[in-house]
Amino acid sequence: QNLDLNVEQIPTKADDDYWEYYGNCNGINLNLIGMKTAPFFMIAFCGGYLVARIEHCVERSKYLKENDIKTMMKRTQIRFDKFKEASYQYSYGFQISDDILDVDTDNKANIFSANYSLNVGLKQARKKMMSSLHNWKKIVSKMSLWTPLMEELFNYIPNRKK
Repeated sequence: QNLDLNVEQIPTKADDDYWEYYGNCNGINLNLIGMKTAPFFMIAFCGGYLVARIEHCVERSKYLKENDIKTMMKRTQIRFDKFKEASYQYSYGFQISDDILDVDTDNKANIFSANYSLNVGLKQARKKMMSSLHNWKKIVSKMSLWTPLMEELFNYIPNRKK
């Protein structure tokens, strides 16, 4: 919410270097959207993996040679990066759905808003929300982690109610 309230910290469309580096969607930065919820989903998606993987690596390292340990650690980093990307994709979907739910309230405030759906329109916001969720599903499925719980998380976002 602090990011919503401190709109003066949001770069303007004139800040070309910023938008070129971080990405621009009609003046609304998707990384700004992600910063609102991404840390929570990063902890949820990556935290458990890291704890389990470190425990596994420590146990296995007792029996492996140095090169095998380096290979194992590279695989861990690659997989962690996938978890990280998955957490961002889910975060985008969640935050955009939150903005869709808040569109009336934020519109009545009559000030510049970081609300994604106000800036790109409800149709485009829903499209980006679903695209992010499908990207999340694709990553999680490729990692062979798609379960009924993941399906429930996937279906929760577009069906949220205030």
